[in-house]
Amino acid sequence: MLKLGFQGLLVTLLYSSTTDTIICVLVYVDDIIVTGNKLSAVQSLISDLSQCFALKDLGDLQFFLGIQVSHSSGCLFLSQRQYLIDLLQKAELADAKAMKTPLVASSSLSRTDGDLLPDPTMYRSLVGSLQYLTLTRTDIAFAVNKTCQFLSSPTTAYWAAMKWILRYLKGTLTHGLQIRFSPSCQLQALSDTEWAGCPLQYRSAKKQHTIARSSTEAKLRAIVLAVTEVIWVQQLHIELKIVSPSAPIVWCDNAGSLYLAANPVFKA
Repeated sequence: MLKLGFQGLLVTLLYSSTTDTIICVLVYVDDIIVTGNKLSAVQSLISDLSQCFALKDLGDLQFFLGIQVSHSSGCLFLSQRQYLIDLLQKAELADAKAMKTPLVASSSLSRTDGDLLPDPTMYRSLVGSLQYLTLTRTDIAFAVNKTCQFLSSPTTAYWAAMKWILRYLKGTLTHGLQIRFSPSCQLQALSDTEWAGCPLQYRSAKKQHTIARSSTEAKLRAIVLAVTEVIWVQQLHIELKIVSPSAPIVWCDNAGSLYLAANPVFKA
């Protein structure tokens, strides 16, 4: 790929660009996605690669690493329906009653809830699969994060919480991630955090590197983390020649944190 003029953006993502053409190649072992803004350039690259490797052109992208891709006018729809069906069968929940939420609203799991599982292997396997599902099911990200907190010593309470997520997914099999076409891309990020709200972490802040003395301080750090992610994505957009109509927007729901972020004088 380097000989063909490609540069690496990520470990598995390469790109090549000229004044009016850009081609991106995503590689995972022996599965490859090739896309670009000109069909002739994409076909030329596939022809060049076929002279070096034995390739099979499967046409328009339909399925990649367990993710199904549906094409419609002006958008792509990504889902993992079959992956989820297989996961429900593995967990023996294919015929279970569906739930309306991914987590019980009053749930506050702790390490003392329930009894230790005699063999945590299945729990770890299912939670790992749920983590992969969050690629297209961001609605379960928070709940899955909860079940990941005690992979070393899961209890029956965590097993029940994990099954609850799967039963919620059973009722939302057709949900996924829709990506719409846009001539420009306005970057936005939402930041939030909870201060002193987790019963497992009252003595010290384990999910932030330093202890926050107020919700304002905790949310300011969340803003900083969001901004660093936005800067990285913005640089990726620049490399891919994706146009942003204006500066990225980072959202926060704490007035004190916004004042601190906007005016360095308040930090004195």
